[in-house]
Amino acid sequence: MTSADRSRCPASSLIISTEAPVKRGVVPPTTRPAVAEDKIEDALHEWVEKFFSRNYDDITARKTIEWGKPQERSDGNWQIRYKYQATIRDKNQILCEKLFTSTPAGEVVEVRDAQLPTSRSSNQSTSDKRVAVEGGSI
Repeated sequence: MTSADRSRCPASSLIISTEAPVKRGVVPPTTRPAVAEDKIEDALHEWVEKFFSRNYDDITARKTIEWGKPQERSDGNWQIRYKYQATIRDKNQILCEKLFTSTPAGEVVEVRDAQLPTSRSSNQSTSDKRVAVEGGSI
């Protein structure tokens, strides 16, 4: 049908869709299938790495120290502890330990400081969860 033919079509024969256009090949995170439980650890690592690629721009280098074991929460989300050494703006180095919570479909919904164990004899406040390393300061 040419553009001239389309201009002659009566308005009553036009089909108007009220639905939003759908992009082929794109699936919203809330409708992606959940990852199998035996593959959740690798998936959580991937989701945390993806989170870092889009957030925390002041971290110019990061070295993984330790991954915790994945834990399923009562709400169905998954949580993993991640301990790493971060270099901030190519200067200061800090040791961080965070808890990342993700939906089964891979959307990171919460990031918070993990509770670092404190020594009984330590008078250090537990509110500061970051620790300076290798001569860096915070």
